[in-house]
Amino acid sequence: MDEEIDILDDEGQIIGKKYKKEAHINGNWHQEVHVWIYNSKGDILLQKRAKIKDTFPGLWDCSASGHVALREHPYDAAVRELEEELGIKVTKEDLEGLVIRKRVTHLPKKKYLNKGYISIFLLRFDGDISKLKLQEEEVSEVKFISPKKLLSDMKNPAERKKYVYVASSYYPDVVNWVKKRISRPSKTL
Repeated sequence: MDEEIDILDDEGQIIGKKYKKEAHINGNWHQEVHVWIYNSKGDILLQKRAKIKDTFPGLWDCSASGHVALREHPYDAAVRELEEELGIKVTKEDLEGLVIRKRVTHLPKKKYLNKGYISIFLLRFDGDISKLKLQEEEVSEVKFISPKKLLSDMKNPAERKKYVYVASSYYPDVVNWVKKRISRPSKTL
C-alpha cells in the first residue's frame, strides 16, 4: 500500500503531500528516519534488507529506517519503524535525536529519485537480538558489528558492495556518535 507523505521544499518546509511512489518518481523532497542501535560494547546493529525490496535488496543497512508519514513527527516515525521492522517497543524519550541530513539517491533504471531529509537517531539496546520480531517483507536478518569491522568494510570495495550506499562519511560518523555514548543507560526487551 502506497502511503501519503509530506512534500518539502529545498529548505525542508512542508509545501504539500503526495503518495510516496509519486514522490520518488518526481524527485520530491520528503522526510525519512534512520535509527542506529548500539549496545554497551559499542557494537552497531545492522539489518539486511529483504530480497523483495524495490531498492537495495539483500544489502546491509542501518538498524531501522523508513519514511515519515503524512503529518507525522520524525520521532514518532522512528518509534513506529523500530516496532514494525524489529519488534522493539520504545518511547520517544528512549531515542536520541542527532542530526538531519539531506540525501539524494538516484536509480535511473528503476525510475527512482529519492530526495530525503533524514532525521538520524541513536538507541542503546542490550537485548537479545535473536528474540527480535523481524518484519519479513522489510528485513531478512540482523547482526551486531564492531565499529572496527564496519570501518574496515567501508575501506574494502568488495565488502562495501554489501552495504546500502550513502555518503562516504556517514558510516564513520555513526561509529563516532556511538563511541561518544557507550556509558549511557540501555533499553532491554
